[in-house]
Amino acid sequence: MGEGQCHMERVKAREMIEGNVEENYAKDYTSEVLRSNSRNTCKVWVIVNPNDMDYFQRFYICFKALKDAWNEGCIHVTGLDGCFLKGKIKRELLTTIGRHAYNHVFPIA
Repeated sequence: MGEGQCHMERVKAREMIEGNVEENYAKDYTSEVLRSNSRNTCKVWVIVNPNDMDYFQRFYICFKALKDAWNEGCIHVTGLDGCFLKGKIKRELLTTIGRHAYNHVFPIA
């Protein structure tokens, strides 16, 4: 076995023992958001492969207070804001930004 193959097998073994970081994070975060307020909306999409391995695809969250404010018509959408995540999970995070009457900016979704 070569050094690269040994490294990949070690990574696979660690993932089998400790679990998939993306999958565990998404499930833990979803349950915590719903525990704090059961009227929040929280959805996780995964890709199911034939080898029974689920892969994280995307995550949606909408807080009940923001949903109520949106429905009352007090929020005007001003645009999108985004950043690039570094570390093990290399993705782009996009959020919808709103501005309320006091000119404060906050995330909508």
